[in-house]
Amino acid sequence: MLYYYCRNSTFASIVKNRSLWLSDMTQSNDRDEIHRYIGIVSDALQAKIDLLSANIAKRNRKRSEVTEARKEVYESARKKLRALEKSYYCLAICFSDAGDRLSQWHGYGDDGKGISLGFDEERIEELAGQHVLFKYDYVRYYESPDDDIIRGNLERYYEELDSIARMNGTRKDREAAVKDWAWGVLDDDAPFLKPAGFIEEKETRFCFVRDIGAAEMAAPKEDSHLNDVAFHVSGTAIVPHYELKLQDADGAFMADILKEITIGPENMSDPNTVRLFLAQNGFRYDSRSVSVKKSRIPYRSRR
Repeated sequence: MLYYYCRNSTFASIVKNRSLWLSDMTQSNDRDEIHRYIGIVSDALQAKIDLLSANIAKRNRKRSEVTEARKEVYESARKKLRALEKSYYCLAICFSDAGDRLSQWHGYGDDGKGISLGFDEERIEELAGQHVLFKYDYVRYYESPDDDIIRGNLERYYEELDSIARMNGTRKDREAAVKDWAWGVLDDDAPFLKPAGFIEEKETRFCFVRDIGAAEMAAPKEDSHLNDVAFHVSGTAIVPHYELKLQDADGAFMADILKEITIGPENMSDPNTVRLFLAQNGFRYDSRSVSVKKSRIPYRSRR
């Protein structure tokens, strides 16, 4: 089960529109979301570049040429990663493995006045498999830039870049390979790594990742997923979001995707009213299909 904590208004929007909003990760509770990890990788690449530069003069000519090729690829990789970072959009919705957890009610469930939705994980995975731009994975938490998780990723990056440096082909071929490598870092790793301070969230993410330019947004192709990117105004910013329809690959509504509704400890909604609301909007609502219950946490907000 994957749990999504939200305000009553967000819950109503999800049910009425039969969709989820994937929002800009840079507007999350981690102000350096994604960028912190890219900074760690960039610093590690620079350290490699410095080491290769120092070693070039110590080697004979043949081995120096090999080292020069590696240095060139590492420099290209660092520049490309930083360049793509500036135009990179990661729109995401974040789920938790923790159901009816006080910290989650505090942070995301309107301080206990909201709702927790329990989604069928297999159905979420089915949604994620519908397009190459969708990424879905659990979040891994690291203690520091020297953490085993980070070191393991960096070793893999070094091997991949060394392979590019050894490849036959033109400079243009290597540049294309470096760009693909940088996209791999941004798409497959950066959205799914967070500092250990967030570990109690037990997070799983569904992301829409894209390099979005204004011209492409202004006139997307008819079948482009960019047609589902919209914008809303928060208190401090204009924020992009992607509307993810709760539909299978054939376009059929996933009426069974909700498995559990938990009404927050300070939410006065009646479970029977919630069932009626689900039924009116086409979701499964009988007790055998979906559990609708009040939170068991005896919490009283001081706000």
